[in-house]
Amino acid sequence: MLCFRWVSARQLPPGFDLRARGWRLRGGGDDDSGCARLVDVRSVNPFYQLPPVRCDRSQVLGVGDSRQCARWLMRGYGDALSWNVGLEELALRATRLLERFSTVMNR
Repeated sequence: MLCFRWVSARQLPPGFDLRARGWRLRGGGDDDSGCARLVDVRSVNPFYQLPPVRCDRSQVLGVGDSRQCARWLMRGYGDALSWNVGLEELALRATRLLERFSTVMNR
């Protein structure tokens, strides 16, 4: 089963809740290796850098424009999206990130 972690001090918005698509939400103490990370841009210090193994399977959500999106991508994050992304698109992009991550780890 696919899993994800919500990285934010705020509550997970229903529009980003991948459980509606059959995913499992991981909590703070759970092992999140192999899980997608949905990162609330409002809850992250823009100068903080996740370790590369977590960064490349993380989607930054709430990015305001394409310039900001490019900055997050250049820092190694797997994806950067606005608040307007739909749940279906979010799930598809998260699945692709995990597939890429799995392919790289199996080489």
